[in-house]
Amino acid sequence: MDHAERRATESGRRAEAMIACLAPLVPGTGTGLERIANQLAMPVPGTLVFNPTSYARTELVLMADGSERVATDIPPLGYAYFPRGTGDGGRWRGMAEDGSPHAIQTRQFRLALDPDTGAIRSLATPADGREWANERVGLDAVAGARLDRAAREVLPGVGARIIAQRRAPWGGEIRTVVTLYERLPWIDVVNQADAGGDAPAAYRFGFELHPAGVEWEIPAGVERTTPPCDCTHLRWLRLTGERGSALLAARQPAFGRVDQDGTLTSYGPRGESRFRMALTPAGAFVFPEDPWRFGWGIEPAVTAPVPGTGSAPLPSFGSLLVLDQPGIAVVGLQPGADGDGVIVYLQELSGRSRMATLGGGLIGFEDARQVDLVERDLGPPAMVMRNGVGVMLPAHGVAAVRLLGVTLARA
Repeated sequence: MDHAERRATESGRRAEAMIACLAPLVPGTGTGLERIANQLAMPVPGTLVFNPTSYARTELVLMADGSERVATDIPPLGYAYFPRGTGDGGRWRGMAEDGSPHAIQTRQFRLALDPDTGAIRSLATPADGREWANERVGLDAVAGARLDRAAREVLPGVGARIIAQRRAPWGGEIRTVVTLYERLPWIDVVNQADAGGDAPAAYRFGFELHPAGVEWEIPAGVERTTPPCDCTHLRWLRLTGERGSALLAARQPAFGRVDQDGTLTSYGPRGESRFRMALTPAGAFVFPEDPWRFGWGIEPAVTAPVPGTGSAPLPSFGSLLVLDQPGIAVVGLQPGADGDGVIVYLQELSGRSRMATLGGGLIGFEDARQVDLVERDLGPPAMVMRNGVGVMLPAHGVAAVRLLGVTLARA
């Protein structure tokens, strides 16, 4: 199992643990999200999409019928039902030849690959003509790689992608899929590199930013410095400079090196490496929690088919619990190891001590106790009431609370 597969497995387990807080409360048979999906009473079959992050998401999702569609406003720590589509939509199809075999464009971005190396040579925003890629370095560049072939596809109304096959310098191949969207403000890159020895695969990202600062997510919050520097980031890394900023999210934790000129080299084991890029011009307003919202958005959504014939009193969408304070996230949600209640792990992200308040959603609760990270009782939290609890969090700190008397909330 490669590093990306291990990370995907960990993400899957975390999502399954969250779903396991709700599924046993739903009448019927089966386990996990499928049990919940089977009990939904809906007019037509469809797909149930579960979002395991603390932020609402809009995402391209592979639906139960095999189509790919943009699932909008999936609630944080919750699910949303999407009815089955009609017609032959939701399928990628080849693009017509137009004399630019290595270029694609959407409303958001215009992109071109280097015909020799297969790296992203140009990445521009059509609205202002701004070029974001350093042509000398490129984006998603692999030293010594050569482009064998490329194919372009379009998903009508959603986006376009280019699929490149590169010969790797270690003798294997790298299959790269770069996707641009019509309305989603980011670029997705997926590399699948053949194994070839123990040396890590190195992907270079050169942005036209003249970066003066680097920051990245760490377990205790965020670390900041100036290039050159080494960094091991969790889900996201941001380069900031006089021309704006570039956010890079990775599904796999990555060791990176930022050179003096701002070129980022991300190292990872062979196999799959997933990156997501977002670009912000200088002077644009951003929320402090945007990097976390963006970085955690690369976590995979979980889906299950909805027959539509169930009878459980469940809404078509909702969050397991409600946490609406900026800069505070639920980083874990699972049944108690001893079978007693539900354990919620909260983290403060903004760097200031404060109280986090958590409310009932799809699940309700009667009482709560604060516990440590191995679920040992620490006494009553700062505030507790039916379907509500308040827990004090230190700056960048983590706290855990056990919810007791957990029940299924009525639709």
